[in-house]
Amino acid sequence: QANDLGVSNADLSARGQFGLWLPSGGKPYLNLLLHMSRGTVSAAPRYLPSRLFDDKLDHWLSAALVGGEVTDGSLVLRGDPTRFPFRNHDGVFEARLQVRNGVLAYFENWPRLSNLQGEVVFDGPSLHVDASQGTVLGTRIDSARLDIPDMEKARLEIYGSGSGPLADVSTYLAYTPLGDGRQELFKEIRSSGHEQVSLHIVLPLTGGDIKNWRLQGSSQVSDGSFALPAHDFALSAINGRFDFTQRSLTAQNVAGRFRGQPVQMAATTRSDGLATLTLDGHYTVAGLLGKNSPVTQFAHGEADVRLAFTMPMTPETFRRYGTGIMLASDLRNVVVDLPSPLGKKAGQQRGFVLRFSVAQPDVPIWLRYGDALQAVLRIA
Repeated sequence: QANDLGVSNADLSARGQFGLWLPSGGKPYLNLLLHMSRGTVSAAPRYLPSRLFDDKLDHWLSAALVGGEVTDGSLVLRGDPTRFPFRNHDGVFEARLQVRNGVLAYFENWPRLSNLQGEVVFDGPSLHVDASQGTVLGTRIDSARLDIPDMEKARLEIYGSGSGPLADVSTYLAYTPLGDGRQELFKEIRSSGHEQVSLHIVLPLTGGDIKNWRLQGSSQVSDGSFALPAHDFALSAINGRFDFTQRSLTAQNVAGRFRGQPVQMAATTRSDGLATLTLDGHYTVAGLLGKNSPVTQFAHGEADVRLAFTMPMTPETFRRYGTGIMLASDLRNVVVDLPSPLGKKAGQQRGFVLRFSVAQPDVPIWLRYGDALQAVLRIA
């Protein structure tokens, strides 16, 4: 028994009390109370009873707790040490660490959480991190909570909210399973603007498959832009909310501009994970296709137009459908100066649909123009 125990080294500085009773024929009893005045976050795993953790969890703790300073802390360990971590509440294990400038590499190769300020709590078999501020990429974290409800099962849950550049969304998602097989597409994306984002991520840490990850979140976009330069596709003045999961994207009544004209955007996702972003606007032929388009030599006027951008949210739908664009219009007030049956006057409706792939150039182009023309084209 020690009523005034002091520990000081490069990792930490702490004082407290220690007692261990070994009664004859009875259960051992440990009583440890410590107050920490200084410490390093990266050293914490060395002082945890790693033999009681899964090997993969022990590795995760060592790899995840990268940096930060402990400015204040406490430890209470009371009970039969053979019952640690007191899953049945037959003892107490609680460590509370106040942290600043923390760095958490919570999943291999994913963007780190940096500049964290908050509290790390080990409570029995669980681990909790509450951060009042921090950053991920260029996004400022307003609040974040990381939970491992049970060290034995080792499932990490992350709840967070913050604000920052819209470009961080595609950068971040490229590191997740959503980026698998789509790295070239993510590299092409150019975006700007501001977003307010909230996220809930669930990640298996031991014995689990990353395919079992979960994502749920929302993004409120202000004055955003999104472009695929190689495909001459660009949106600007995006304002509205998008909701998403690891296999879906939804949105309603999002405003934006495309080819200089206002559009109304929405997003829906089928049950198989194929998401579609639709843009509804009103265009002249030259305004949509450009004044130098050869189409303007025989077509002029204006009409309502729907543009649909298909985005597979799962590896299965990506392999099956790829990423594509569809253009549809009734051509109501468009004049087509071509011989019959292709020509039409203003006021006549003639359904027009064009579909082509962005990510799979070998997929043929599909074209329909009323009942007069239907074609499947392959560009050599």
